[in-house]
Amino acid sequence: MDLSRNDGGAISTDGELCRRVQAGDPQAFWELAERYLPLVRSRAARFAGDVLDAEDLEQEGLLGLLSAARRFRVGGKASFGTYADVCVRNRMITSLRQAVRQAGGGGQPVSLNAGEAAESFHAPAGGNPEEMAVRTEAYEALVRRIASALSRREKQVLLLYLRGLSYAQIAKSLGLTEKAVDNALQRARAKLKAELQE
Repeated sequence: MDLSRNDGGAISTDGELCRRVQAGDPQAFWELAERYLPLVRSRAARFAGDVLDAEDLEQEGLLGLLSAARRFRVGGKASFGTYADVCVRNRMITSLRQAVRQAGGGGQPVSLNAGEAAESFHAPAGGNPEEMAVRTEAYEALVRRIASALSRREKQVLLLYLRGLSYAQIAKSLGLTEKAVDNALQRARAKLKAELQE
């Protein structure tokens, strides 16, 4: 899962794609998203239930993947795949807990599969806690902006596209024309690009 070919035929590592994401290249995130979509789907299927369905969780998982790409540091102890897995899982668990609270579940913990305890990351050695708090706050603001920037239709089209469906399949699934699917996908890409570059 670590390597892919870029447009020039050269192989891009996860680390190279992360550097490009951090530099504001939205195409690099699309490449990572396609590469790690099976992971996101697997986690979403595992956690889906009455509180949140798989589609909602996949969306949260993609936001977790974006977080992983924006924060990953090449040369660290963990591979990007390991780091992404934890970020995706933590994002989904956080969303489930929030949904349970909003649904009146109070402080009841979300039941996880055996061995699926949420992991937390600590500041890197020498990291300033204030800087980490500012970065976390900035990231959460970005996630909120992305979530609010996309319309419901754009989110639906984007998720189906990332699942590997063709324009024709998406159009049939949502009762749209292929042109409407293309337009929604182009709008979503433009909005995501704008949010990533801010």
